[in-house]
Parts: sequence; structure tokens; C-alpha cells
Amino acid sequence: MDFTILTKNYYGEIMGYIANFDDFQEIPMSISIQREKNFYGYVLHLDESRLNDLVIDTIEKKIITWVINLSNLTNFRYGFCDYDSEIEYSPKKQPKINKSYSVIFWPEEGQTKVIKNSWKIDGLTEREIGLGENLFDKDDIKMDKYNLIVYKALFFELFMMKKKAIHSILSNLYKLDDKREISSLLINVGMIYNKLGEKNVASEYFIKGLHLVENEKLEYHPDFPKILRIISENSTLEVSEYWKRNFRQRINDDKKFSKCFKM
Repeated sequence: MDFTILTKNYYGEIMGYIANFDDFQEIPMSISIQREKNFYGYVLHLDESRLNDLVIDTIEKKIITWVINLSNLTNFRYGFCDYDSEIEYSPKKQPKINKSYSVIFWPEEGQTKVIKNSWKIDGLTEREIGLGENLFDKDDIKMDKYNLIVYKALFFELFMMKKKAIHSILSNLYKLDDKREISSLLINVGMIYNKLGEKNVASEYFIKGLHLVENEKLEYHPDFPKILRIISENSTLEVSEYWKRNFRQRINDDKKFSKCFKM
């Protein structure tokens, strides 16, 4: 896909999904470029309806963590989060910016300044007055090796560079020792291949990931029915039945696994 028009002419929109946004499920999102006089910025819109199961404070905390971690992967002068907000001010207008958005981020060397205003990111809920400004050293919200791999891949996915996301994950697996983390990343690779339409390869990576934890107790995930279906449609009957048995056995520990067998 050619994004030349988007990046050179400052208009257009990229549509896609964020997978593994911390503990969130896959969330529809869009990225647009907004140009103002002498500066421009990227606006990331999330589908807030997919976050309805979480309280606003939890969502806000996760977004703050995500943006601070994102500052380790890319550069930006400032960032903000608010409901239905747009880029309006040059980075030179810091006092105005600090009063205009619910949460504002000012990356600095080795730390990120986070300012919270008197309303929360839903645009409606009042915040306790006096929270003001917080300084977060990057070591305060330091990513471990697993999350660093996840965030790098997410960054590539945001800009539709799925093959680079896959390469980023696979080239860093050797850094991990925890088989659950490796399993999670292999399954994530499978999910990306599925988005690319390469279901046979997706099935292979799902199986590789599941093999690592086939005898472990797992928490149910809403993607499991999709994963089992893709394995069934793109593997031999023997392999398909093997994983169906494995998932059926898990129903005794967690009834939610029965959803894998509902049409």
C-alpha cells in the first residue's frame, strides 16, 4: 500500500486495528495527519465503544502507560489525550496546550512530564482538583523484554507495516526465556498473518504457540474460537482434532472454553 499522498500532502486516513493494546482486545483505530501553520501531527482515533467494559480511570492509566512507552520508540514534541480532540496549537504554545486537553505529555530526556486537567478523557467526568503535574522517569514505567517486543510490533502495525511487525517479533524471540511469553508472541504472529490473508501460515504459528503451553492452564481469550477455527480449516484432520480435544479438556477448568465449539 502506498502512503505517499498521506505523508507528503498532509491529508488522508489510515484505517486498521490495534491488537494487544495492553490487556485490551483488538480495537478498531484510524490514523490521520493534521496540518496547521508551521507544524503538523498524527491523530490516533480509538473506537471507545470497544472499551465500555473498563472504567474511565483504568482506560486513562493504560493510555498514559502506552504513550510513555511509545516515547521510547519514536519522537514527538508533545502528545495529548481527550475526547474528540484535535491538534490546534504549536508546541511553542505550551501554556495554552497545558490548559486545553485532559491529559498532556511532554517527553523530556529520560522522562515524560504528564499533566492532568480537571476533566477526564471522556470529556465529561470531573477529576479531583489538584492532581496537576507528574514526572515519570522512563525507568518508572520501564518495559521488560517481552513488552518491548510487543510495543515495537504494535508501532509497525499502527502504520500498516505488518511484515516488519512480524520480523520484529521473530527476530527478538531469542531474548525471551518464558515459554508463555514466547507462546503469546507466536500466536500474535499468527494473528498478523491472518490479517494478511495467509491463513495457512497463521495456522502454523498458532500451532507453534499452543504447543508451548498445551499442558499449561490457560485463561480463556476471546480469540481462541477464531484460532481453533483457522487451525481446523488449514491443517490436517488429525491436527485439527488434536487441538479440539485439548480445548475441550479445558472446559472443566473454565466453562468459557465451551465458546470455542459454539456455531
